Amino acid sequence: MGKFFIAVLFSQMVIQTVVGLLIILAPKAALPEAAMSEIYLLINQGFIALAMAVVSVVLWVQRENPAVVGFATVLFAIYHSMITLSGIVTTAMGNNFGPFWIHVVLGGCFWILWARRSRLAF
Repeated sequence: MGKFFIAVLFSQMVIQTVVGLLIILAPKAALPEAAMSEIYLLINQGFIALAMAVVSVVLWVQRENPAVVGFATVLFAIYHSMITLSGIVTTAMGNNFGPFWIHVVLGGCFWILWARRSRLAF
């Protein structure tokens, strides 16, 4: 379970950092036809992604603390699940679900980690 934890956490750190920075630094590249109000919301989402990347680093540093592991894994599981639900709702409104698949995968992985948090050994 330790290798799975490391792989999922590393993926979380890299994806959230890269996507967060790209959205903050080049929001028009993500949504070229967006109105400024949409760009502002997108930039906010970029900072949220960076915040999740920072929490990933904290989890790595505190990986031997069962309380932190339990809290952070359920936090990430809920975070990715809620974004997945957002993708489902907005897809029904005409949005493209494609970018949301990463949240489906990471959410599932974090739910598995949370369910098996007592077996994580480092």
